[in-house]
Amino acid sequence: MADGLTVKTFPVNMSEFLFAAPAVKSHLSRRAWVTGEVDYSGLESIRQVARRAPSTPWPVAIRRRGDRIELIGLTEELLQVVQIASHGGTREQFEKETDQCRAAVGEAVKLGLIKFGSARCPMEAKGAVK
Repeated sequence: MADGLTVKTFPVNMSEFLFAAPAVKSHLSRRAWVTGEVDYSGLESIRQVARRAPSTPWPVAIRRRGDRIELIGLTEELLQVVQIASHGGTREQFEKETDQCRAAVGEAVKLGLIKFGSARCPMEAKGAVK
């Protein structure tokens, strides 16, 4: 797993809320820029999204980005890849265990959830998964 990454499961799926909050914030900011006043009634849409969030487990990867905390929703395949990577081992072992979900491995690397070692450390140089 990548450094500083934690995986947790929340009891409520807030993925729609994570998308809606910045979208509404951006919309209200642009609207305020044009009209010269802030219309707080638009915040009701965020409340509605939060109220209708399904009570289903929501696995997320959590990491710090500067002074912010980033949440990345994990599909079942991404969760499996991250869990396998968290056990360590060689790159060959990792590839064998994740053979059925290669697309998820690529997505996990692209999202920075997993990374393969560099030549800075002898163990990493042999292809250990972090």
